[in-house]
Amino acid sequence: MSCLASNPKTTSCTAKSQIGGLRPTVWALNLNASDGTKLSYTKTGNTISAITIQSGLAAYRIDGEKFAHDLASDGVKNDGGNVYYQPTLNIRSIVDTDADITWLDDMVKATNLVFIVEKPNNTFLVVGQDSGLSYLSGTINEGGQTADSNIASLLGFQGQEINPSSLLDVGTGYEDTLNYIIGLETPAP
Repeated sequence: MSCLASNPKTTSCTAKSQIGGLRPTVWALNLNASDGTKLSYTKTGNTISAITIQSGLAAYRIDGEKFAHDLASDGVKNDGGNVYYQPTLNIRSIVDTDADITWLDDMVKATNLVFIVEKPNNTFLVVGQDSGLSYLSGTINEGGQTADSNIASLLGFQGQEINPSSLLDVGTGYEDTLNYIIGLETPAP
């Protein structure tokens, strides 16, 4: 039995003008708490409307500059017909302080992270929602573009997911969804 493509994809001129990279803020969440409790989602179709965070944990905001981060997702189909998605998220951040170095060390050591990323068209994706992403071994520091540029640290995260990334939308528009995500920055009771 073969699987057939059955959904068209059109892109408006407005959407095409917004193509260029992710917005500057990304949020990281732990898929699993230290006691093994997993994030849970309220989901309809491919849209998540709520995320339940484990007690004591929160979404961790990662600020960057516009187009500092990029996301790619490969669809992988094995000879036996198994299909999975392999999202790769690259985060670039300037590491200048002691606290920045601690953050960098935490991110490299963390496993099974879920990321919320904002696309240029004011929509949000939840990446790594089922299995999480982990640090992809490689060079961390990259040089600045000019002699007076600061050096940004590049951290790559990759995972293997059964499903493609889902949209995050609380159902009442962009601002409400953004405020909902910001609310996730407060540790859950």
